[in-house]
Parts: sequence; C-alpha cells; structure tokens
Amino acid sequence: MSLTLSFYGGAGKVTGSNFLVEGARGKVLVDCGIEQGADFVVEEVYGPFPYDVKAIDALVVTHAHLDHVGRIPKLVRDGFHGKIFMTPATRDLAALILLDSSHILAEEAQRLGRPPLYDENDVEAAFSLVETLEYHTVKEVAPGLSVYLRNTGHILGSASVRITDEEGTAVALTGDIGNSPSPLLPDWEPVPDADALVMESVYGDRLHPPQKERVAKLRDALKRAIAKGGTILIPAFSLERTQLMLYELSNRYAAGELPHVPVYLDSPLAIRVTDIYDKWGATYFKPAAEEEMKREGSLFDFPFLTKTLSRHESDDIIKAPGQKIIIAGAGMSHGGRIGRW
Repeated sequence: MSLTLSFYGGAGKVTGSNFLVEGARGKVLVDCGIEQGADFVVEEVYGPFPYDVKAIDALVVTHAHLDHVGRIPKLVRDGFHGKIFMTPATRDLAALILLDSSHILAEEAQRLGRPPLYDENDVEAAFSLVETLEYHTVKEVAPGLSVYLRNTGHILGSASVRITDEEGTAVALTGDIGNSPSPLLPDWEPVPDADALVMESVYGDRLHPPQKERVAKLRDALKRAIAKGGTILIPAFSLERTQLMLYELSNRYAAGELPHVPVYLDSPLAIRVTDIYDKWGATYFKPAAEEEMKREGSLFDFPFLTKTLSRHESDDIIKAPGQKIIIAGAGMSHGGRIGRW
C-alpha cells in the first residue's frame, strides 16, 4: 500500500491546516488548526472531525500559529489519545496560544449560544500527550511511519514534516514557509528527499520587498509620525511580528535613527511570547542573532520599553505625559485595549 494523503483543511483556503497521512499500518495527522477570518464556518469548526479520531496514531505539529494548532484540544476531547509531536519551542508557544484561545472561544461560544469548543482542562489534557522532537531526527511515530523535521524559518520552532513508510516512500509537507532571510531565524531548509511535496503558497503570487527596504520604510514612517507630535499605535500579531518590531525598534534607537520616545508593549500574550523567544533564542536563532544575544542579552528590550501585563498598567498608559509608541495585539485594534484610547 502506498501512502495516502487526505486534505481536511488548509487546502483551497488559507487557514485550518489539517492533513491525514495513512500508511499500511499507521495514520498520522499533520496539524489540527482552526479556521479564522473569512474562512470561518461554524459547523466546520464546531462539528465532528471528518475521520475517526480514535484511529489516529499520532499528530505532528508544524508550528504554533492558531490556524495550525487551534483544534488540538478538541481533537483530544473527541477521543484522540496518541502522541503529539512538535519542537520544544513550538510546545511552549502553542501552550500560550491555546490557553489564550480557550478564553476567546468561550466568549465566542456564548455569543453563538453553544458550548465552548474546548476549555483550559482540554488544553492541559492535550499537552499531557506532547512529546518534543528536535530538527533532523528520525522518529517512528506510528506503526510503519517515521517523521523528520526541518526548519522552515517561519516562526520560532517552525518545521516542515517528512513522513516515510516502511518501503521508503516519503511525502513532505512544508507547513508555512518563512520570508527568508529573517533578522532572527535561519533560512528555510530545502526538502530534497520526498517523493511528493505539499507546499504552502499563500504568498506564491507576490514578492516581498527586501529586508533593508522594509526596515527603512518603518524607520521613515516612525520619524514622520513622531515629528507630528502624536501617539503612535502599532497593531502587531503577538507571535513573531511583535518580536520583530521590538528588535527593529531597539536597533533603530541604538543607531540614533529615532528620538527616544517611550515604547509600551501593551499585550500580555505578546509579553509572554517574547519571554519564550528569549528562552529559546540561543537554540533556534540564526548564528548572527545568537552572537548578538551573547553580547547584549535580550534582543527585544531597551531602556525606555515598558511592558504592561495587567489591565491597571494598561490604563496608566494614557496618563503618561508626552509622546509614546504603543504596540498591542492586532486584535486589540477592534476588540480590546486600543479601542479604549
């Protein structure tokens, strides 16, 4: 029997990554994400999975974004009892992301008049099944099926997954591919040893501007806004985008390219994610960034950065005199702290 690959999300649409690979004796899921934004369909998210959950031997996770991990606790609640494999950094990030998601989903369920998709107990149960797996390690995760992870440079701990059966037939799924070169992460690693490749192609029809050009645009936009004397609000995803923003702000201040305007990181989730980047940077950053960490410590801190974990600290931002830059989660622009200012 050859490997069989079935698509149950993340194909023909951007979010909700969920793929099933079946061999002669074993079954492995790759990702179990939730649909988001315009892709969101209530029954597809809250309804039963389109396969026998209890028959799945293992789940392999490419990275910690919600559209790749967002239904893992539901999978466990519905009867999955196999091992869940991911890199150590993905484990730490996914735990934060899913706990945060459980609170948001509880509010969403109340609005829809239905039970929550999962709760904190389901998240805890899911992580009791997690076994970490490093890059470049062959691991048999199901009868007759082994996996091998490579870095994709997308976010901290992100990986492509190659699955090989007993006869040596291999299928690889890239997960999301990073916009290499990144200031922090290594370039994505090629996959030269698969018989079939499933490749992420969200940005396949466009070119990103070079890194130096993006940084120059950010610097110039901030200089213009600061010159106008107002407060600057920067909505940024808590995972990866906020850390890149802090890194570039720190560098621009150190180079004397921006006035020393106070910066507030007003997102508890982003603060905790940044702590994980500090924890794992020496392991997963590109060599140049690792050397920078050894010289400077954290790449995301500077003297006039304030992190506001509590609601009270957040409310105090508006009382701070003078100009300021406020970074908050992207969702805060329409459903959270930014909307209060």
